[in-house]
Amino acid sequence: MNIRLMLCLSVLAAVLSGCFQAASPEAGSVPPAPSPTPAISPSPTELPPGEPQYLRMNPDEKRFPVTDRNSVTFRFSSNLELNRSLLEQALPKQLASNHPGRASLSYTLEWQSGKEFALTFSDLLPREIIHFQADYPPADGHGRINEEMPHLSGGAVQYRESGLAAATVVTELEPFQHRYLPSAKPFQQMAKHAETGLSYTLAYDDAGLYIASLSDGAVRTLPLPAAEDRFSLKGLHGYEAVILPKILYEDAIYAVMSHSQVYRINTRTEQARLIYTSAKPIVGMSSSPNGKLIGLMLQDERFLSEADLVIINEKGQVRNTFPEAAYISHSDGYINIYPLEWVNDNRVRVRTELPEKQYRGYREFDLAAQTAVEVPDVGQQHQELLRKLEEKEREIFPFFSPDQNRLVYITRSNDGFFMEIWVTDLTGDKQRFVGIGHFLGWVSPTAIAWAEYSAGEVKYWR
Repeated sequence: MNIRLMLCLSVLAAVLSGCFQAASPEAGSVPPAPSPTPAISPSPTELPPGEPQYLRMNPDEKRFPVTDRNSVTFRFSSNLELNRSLLEQALPKQLASNHPGRASLSYTLEWQSGKEFALTFSDLLPREIIHFQADYPPADGHGRINEEMPHLSGGAVQYRESGLAAATVVTELEPFQHRYLPSAKPFQQMAKHAETGLSYTLAYDDAGLYIASLSDGAVRTLPLPAAEDRFSLKGLHGYEAVILPKILYEDAIYAVMSHSQVYRINTRTEQARLIYTSAKPIVGMSSSPNGKLIGLMLQDERFLSEADLVIINEKGQVRNTFPEAAYISHSDGYINIYPLEWVNDNRVRVRTELPEKQYRGYREFDLAAQTAVEVPDVGQQHQELLRKLEEKEREIFPFFSPDQNRLVYITRSNDGFFMEIWVTDLTGDKQRFVGIGHFLGWVSPTAIAWAEYSAGEVKYWR
């Protein structure tokens, strides 16, 4: 046999022999037993690193701020075992009612498990609104479970009998009491009468403009002129078919239609007269105390963050122009309304960011001198108060009273779907729950106006 062939056969035999030996089990070994079925693990007492504990109201129970029953149940769950004792101790201190005569709320707390419980309120009074916060500070006493988002574990609800419509409410603060008036229509805002100082709500729909007195609830309807969407903005985020001022007069009110045309509506004859057509979209409007001047905020159709201030007279003639008078950062391409207000018949303030000071304030324009000065927001004088409230709520929107002795602040509720209204003194120690709804404004230094939510209404925080 060829020597080379013999060597190859020998190597092949050795390799095959090694393979067969490796595949054979060792003497005395047995096949391994199958792995046992793992047992069900108990509820974890710790969370994976980086995962925060949460406590929140179940989704199906946070989107309806109105009930027609005087008893209501809310269910909560957490991703970690809860400290029952701490929660039960904290809960009574985190309940509030807007009913002037309510001393304490009747409730029951029922545990379904260490991570789930139900909170039931009973014997609610007609039109009463209650606030609750089902959270607690941990054992070390610092913070809360939902420290960054307290609205996840809190909520509010109103008991309103079936068939009872939402109202406009005037809340007197001294003594604390509510006065309910028929709600005019959606899209409400508040306005003052230039001559009498009385307060009204303004609202509109396809049928016209509604002017409702906050004194006696009387409502007057005026026809609105046909809107001409000159800039094709309808459907764009932030679009307003009608922009109304915060002031009205004995015989007139101004209105901006479709962000483009300014009308003077005679409240006696109900006739609307076109006085100005803008070359740029109008994103804010306010008329002077004497009604002879109208301030307009204008932007180009890219809707960037800058806006111009243009002053026209009652005949529509341009009197002053201040380019880039205001800057408010927002998403480009979206319509953002720029607030402005008159100090007197010659001075007007526009809301703006003040980049050098890193906060929002005002630019106040002197129309005669053609000059402008920066005016800080009143909140800059009360930073300690605002920080104190933000420690509790994390996110608030403040409205100081005309005499700056009180503060209304708005905060999120029901997982952020609705807005709660609170009032406090300037120490922040005397907080009072007013209700849930749309805040309209200060009627006087001791009274505010707001609108109740409609049954089933859903509003997102913005």
